[in-house]
Amino acid sequence: MDGIQALYEAARRSDTPVTKIGLATGRSAAYVSSRFSKGGNPSALILAELLEPCGYKLCAVPEKEVPKSAIEIG
Repeated sequence: MDGIQALYEAARRSDTPVTKIGLATGRSAAYVSSRFSKGGNPSALILAELLEPCGYKLCAVPEKEVPKSAIEIG
């Protein structure tokens, strides 16, 4: 799964609308929607910012310690 697919999954799991992600990050809903529609991999910094309103953190953990609830990118 790429970064935008992970963001989409986090938004779906947390029932967070695109407008809330946009407002919380100081970006327009149109910007967030365009990221969803274009797909791809935003920078780690932008992805981390967009995940936070969904209740997710972007982090690196040892492979053997990845929780089942994690959304894996890569």
